[in-house]
Amino acid sequence: MQGWIMYAVVRTGGKQYRVTAGQILEVEALSGQPGDPVELTDVLLLADGDKIIVEPRLLEGACVQAHITGQRKGRKIEVFRYRPKKRVRVRRGHRQRRTRLQIESIAPARASLEPASEADGEATQATGSTL
Repeated sequence: MQGWIMYAVVRTGGKQYRVTAGQILEVEALSGQPGDPVELTDVLLLADGDKIIVEPRLLEGACVQAHITGQRKGRKIEVFRYRPKKRVRVRRGHRQRRTRLQIESIAPARASLEPASEADGEATQATGSTL
């Protein structure tokens, strides 16, 4: 099966994003200037081909490296409050700040790279009993 791309699901700004290396992504505002490196450490899922890792214990050291390509404001949201028969009309606008990231690489945790059978074997030898 050729054509598989390694991807990850990360959480930032209260939202979850599916990212791949080289992708440009727009997220909620992050502090920093264009060109600054960013490390997204809240990785929820890693996938490489047909191998998918979702267990938090195996994702502990995983991170996604990116750099900031720009800061901007999002679309304008208009809020209109109206009370009938009271002559109350309030119109306000709001623009959320956004940060544009370019994903450089996805770094899996060390434990997630080892085959499961070897990791279980080492645990058995260290404790002297089976799991």
